[in-house]
Amino acid sequence: YLKNFLVENLGDMTFAEAQKASGLHINIAVAPYDASQDARIMNAYTSPDLLVWSAALASCAVPILFPPVRLTSKRYDGEYTPYMAATHWVDGSVRSDFPQEKMARLYNINYTIASQVNPHIVPFMQDEVSRFRKDMLSWPERIIRRQGKVITKGLMDFARERAGNVPPVRRLLDHGYGVVDQLYYGNVNIVGNHSLRHYSYMLQNPRPYLFKILQREGERATWPKISLIEIHARVGKTIQHCLELLNYQNAPDQQHAEYIAI
Repeated sequence: YLKNFLVENLGDMTFAEAQKASGLHINIAVAPYDASQDARIMNAYTSPDLLVWSAALASCAVPILFPPVRLTSKRYDGEYTPYMAATHWVDGSVRSDFPQEKMARLYNINYTIASQVNPHIVPFMQDEVSRFRKDMLSWPERIIRRQGKVITKGLMDFARERAGNVPPVRRLLDHGYGVVDQLYYGNVNIVGNHSLRHYSYMLQNPRPYLFKILQREGERATWPKISLIEIHARVGKTIQHCLELLNYQNAPDQQHAEYIAI
């Protein structure tokens, strides 16, 4: 059902075709089911012939809840072909939910907006006020969070050493370690209201009415962040304008110097 939903809404387009049609850079993080390999970012540069709906389907394949899937690419003649047929793929959030470093190297990005909806992460997310508190009243919570992460990683390391001979258990522990060891915060963090009712949505098919409900909740969570994003965008555009103006002013001097050198 999810596959049909994605095909209907995303169409039969590859990453290269989607970028050409929209002018936007689409990036989807997926991870090989074999935890010995690193997660990958699928886009028009790394996998131009990969179908977007196929990568989105793999990105929704949360381990345990959904089975791993195979990726599908499209040849020049429009025929579907397997993408790395021997590899199964799962949700990239198990090891690289928010790949800031990779995206920064690929697109020269220094400002990130994180829209966090993963059910296993949202309950532990903090707002900006709580996250940057420095008063003594915030110390107990900060200590518990920091030491809890260290202890959890240590326990998983210990369990991985003892259960290394059981592949399913070792794979599950590897995925769990990847979830705990990641950074989930960006410069701007959008986290919607959540309750136990939202967890029931995980077990439902993406019906149109449910899609509209979640879209409306996402819009409400994004609205308070619009002014912050707008201000930063204006600062970035102003700096870019100043750099272009300086380059334009220095261009005649550089041409004159090259003429003298010749």
